[in-house]
Amino acid sequence: MDSYEHIVMDGGSIDRSLDVLRLHTHLKCTSEPDRGQTHALNKALRQAKGEVIAWINSDDFYLPSAFARIQHFFREHPEESVVTGDCLWGWESNGRLRYISGEERDFESLIRQWNSHVPGPQPAIFFRRRLLDEVGYPDEAFH
Repeated sequence: MDSYEHIVMDGGSIDRSLDVLRLHTHLKCTSEPDRGQTHALNKALRQAKGEVIAWINSDDFYLPSAFARIQHFFREHPEESVVTGDCLWGWESNGRLRYISGEERDFESLIRQWNSHVPGPQPAIFFRRRLLDEVGYPDEAFH
C-alpha cells in the first residue's frame, strides 16, 4: 500500500478541466460521456489496481496525514475490510463546517445506517478491493 493510483473520470467537461488534469502526468484520466455518477464510479473502480480503494469527488480533498493513517490501520488490522475516518464537511456558500466522527462500526451497522438514509461521509471511507469481489459494485440505479 506504499504507492498510490489516481484515476479521474470526467463526464466530458467542456471547460478547462482537462487542460488542468493533463498537467498532472501521474493521473489516469478518462473523459467520456457516462450514464451518471455511479456508472462513472464503477468505470474507475474497475480500472483501480490497488488493494485499498477510496474515492472523492471534485470538491473533496484529503488532509496530508490521511493516507499514512489509513495505511497504518489496514496493516494493523488485516482482517478489516472497511474503515471510515473523520470528515470535515464545509459549505462554500456560508463557510459553515460540520465535523463527522469516523465511529467504529461493523459492516452490518454501516449498511443499516445507509439503509436508514443517513449516509456516512463517503470521502472518508476506505475499503479493501476484496469487498468489491464479495458484495459487488455500486448499483447504477442509485445516484
